[in-house]
Amino acid sequence: MMSNFTFTLQHQRLGSDANGWSQWETCHETRTVAAARVAIIICDMWDKHWSRGAAERVDIMAPRMNQVLHVARVRGAHILHAPSETMPFYAASPARQRMLELPVVPLPTPKEHPAPPLPIDASDHGSDTGESSTFKAWSRQHAALEIDESRDGISDNGEEIYRYLQQQQIQQVLIMGVHTNMCVLNRSFA
Repeated sequence: MMSNFTFTLQHQRLGSDANGWSQWETCHETRTVAAARVAIIICDMWDKHWSRGAAERVDIMAPRMNQVLHVARVRGAHILHAPSETMPFYAASPARQRMLELPVVPLPTPKEHPAPPLPIDASDHGSDTGESSTFKAWSRQHAALEIDESRDGISDNGEEIYRYLQQQQIQQVLIMGVHTNMCVLNRSFA
């Protein structure tokens, strides 16, 4: 079933009040996009995490996220799974092979984008459950997130994802994940 998605997007811009004082203004924009021109990227929803709190949040969120992905997929949206640092697990996956076989397209010129400081203290790497050391606990995406091998894609590589978005003429990208603040900031596909 092909259909449209209607999004209400919210952003802020710096304006001024009647007295000339700077103030943030909340702006809303409604956008309708054909579902076939929408891609959802699932960012770092891993099977395990070194932070107990992170792992618990993923376990809670994954089933509901899977329901959303199912509805989006049925409506015609594209689903890209991006569990960073786990590509060896997916070496034989048709969804992974689909991404590797995409034709090369020219990349846009990189834009200068200095990273502003985080608005929080990230020295604990985001843990809220007291772990003092980090390690790579993950080996794959959380099992509750279904991968449709016949149409989804799997990649943690920005160039591959860009190729897919271009080939499919994607107009709207949505990013889903549990820790998209820290994960998105340091990923080539973000």
